[in-house]
Amino acid sequence: PGSGLSEGRVFDERGRSIALCSQRLRFIPGTPAALGRPGRDAPAVPLREVGTVEQLHGGIMLCATEVAGHDAVRPEEGGLRTSAVHITYVRPGPLEGEVTFAARTVHRGRSLAVAQVVSRNPAGKICSYATVTSHAP
Repeated sequence: PGSGLSEGRVFDERGRSIALCSQRLRFIPGTPAALGRPGRDAPAVPLREVGTVEQLHGGIMLCATEVAGHDAVRPEEGGLRTSAVHITYVRPGPLEGEVTFAARTVHRGRSLAVAQVVSRNPAGKICSYATVTSHAP
């Protein structure tokens, strides 16, 4: 009753599986009023241009983590693509203040790279810890 597992797949136009995701969940009762729901008419904005947000959804943290990890392994030098992200959410991202994403390259080869990414709240406490793996197509 207090947890779950969610799985999903993305298929290409030929029906081949190209992405797989599994996520363990922990249910927290209630919804803070500050979270609300974004409007459907909100304009699409690239993540790198978002700047300050009022809320930090886990999916946004995952996306920012992937961007930071991918950038850390210098993909422009070798055409690497993200193949896996393993993220652990330690505490929620704050509704106010900045969350920083620090990435460091753990391994960089010709066809495989691994980066670690840590996000921190304004007090310097870890919000998430992740490993981002990239490979040559």
